[in-house]
Amino acid sequence: MSRKKWPIFLIAGIILCAIFGVALAIYIGGSYVANSSTPVFAYDQSASAQSGYTRKTLTSEDTTYESDYAEYALNVTGADNSNLVGRVVEGGDIYAIPGQAPSAYVVLWEFMSPVGVFRNSDHPAFDWRTASFYEIRFSSLTIATATPPVSKDSVNSQLIQDVLTSLKDGEIVSPSQVSGDVESYALYLYSGELQGMNYCAGVYIDAAGRVYLAENTISQEWHLAGPLFSRWAKLP
Repeated sequence: MSRKKWPIFLIAGIILCAIFGVALAIYIGGSYVANSSTPVFAYDQSASAQSGYTRKTLTSEDTTYESDYAEYALNVTGADNSNLVGRVVEGGDIYAIPGQAPSAYVVLWEFMSPVGVFRNSDHPAFDWRTASFYEIRFSSLTIATATPPVSKDSVNSQLIQDVLTSLKDGEIVSPSQVSGDVESYALYLYSGELQGMNYCAGVYIDAAGRVYLAENTISQEWHLAGPLFSRWAKLP
């Protein structure tokens, strides 16, 4: 065989291998999808019944999970994504939460990070007003803050009750009424009703040292914190 024909056969061989590889990938992928028992969910967004907020849903046949205002403050406490229970058409994976049955709550992951907790629409929403909490953890929202990062916790029942009383009955203040620089924090509350999760309230401290609490970190309704928590939040 002449040397001139070698490049022609080489190119032809590469093309045939590429075609075969693509066909094999399509076959394997199609076979996986056809044989997979993992439910596929459609993702959608609509206006929440809570004015100014968004309701997100995951739907597959007769099963619907939702992430509405009541779920905004719910967080998974670990990064366990070993139990896949569904996939999202638009992209993302749905996992069970350790300690929670998938018939109650699941977590949506995208790009190796949790997006949010979703509640089965047939399961009652978590009500922080009637729940019992045994621990709180106060923390900076981000590491890159103007002041050193904060992280401390407490199991003091009076302190926890002071937080809940403020959130229920504290004077309501709009963020627009607060002047000057405001530092933002997260307050994680732990309840036996939230296995594998916690409830995250928002905490804000203005330039004058006043402390505010909110039901979640994006709520536009802040409450003046009580004296006990206000002192504790500002302690080193």
